[in-house]
Amino acid sequence: MQKKISLVIVEDNELMLAGISGALSCYADLEILATSGHGQEGMDLITKHRPDVALLDIRVPGMSGIEITQAIQDRGLPSHVVILTSIEDDQSLYRAFLAGANAYTMKDIPPAELYTTIKMAANGLTLMQPTVAKYVLTELQQDEKSPADTVPLKFSTTSPLKEVLTERELEILTLIAKGYKNKDIADQLFISEGTVKVHVNNILRKMSVSNRSEAIVKAMASNLLSA
Repeated sequence: MQKKISLVIVEDNELMLAGISGALSCYADLEILATSGHGQEGMDLITKHRPDVALLDIRVPGMSGIEITQAIQDRGLPSHVVILTSIEDDQSLYRAFLAGANAYTMKDIPPAELYTTIKMAANGLTLMQPTVAKYVLTELQQDEKSPADTVPLKFSTTSPLKEVLTERELEILTLIAKGYKNKDIADQLFISEGTVKVHVNNILRKMSVSNRSEAIVKAMASNLLSA
């Protein structure tokens, strides 16, 4: 029997929370472990249950969705993050992305699309609506134009990303962008999972990023991956 995708939902609007929970409960391969209308309580539930996916309102009292996302990364929790928002605030979504969120969607998304987004995020894919992706790429490109003392040399025009990463690292980065986990990459490339972890750590270090999601967008900004 296929393992269910476990969820913790953090949403402060009670009607919205009830609607989301009701819609997702119709899918047999999803399991809602807990819900909360408060950020800190939601973070405690995520820490306790370690769900596959944390579905977060970007603006929730006590601890914002962005802060929860960053805490998940800092604590090394396995949960992937899907951000829900009712306002098209590209800057907030950009910050959530940098914190490590996997997907971003409007709250009025049809239930079937939300279900698909959750499944893809659970597999490690990074998903952005086109407008958000465009904003993220623009922001990253602006970052790369910052003064030399604040930007790593490897992202300057004299040291393009393709010359910084090895052929194997580029190969692994491409698989990461396709949603492959370390074990999947190891199986695909016929190397050990430990070796993959070493390569991933080297990729993050060389790219001066803190997570896979940010690495993917920096690769997009460098024209190594399509947006």
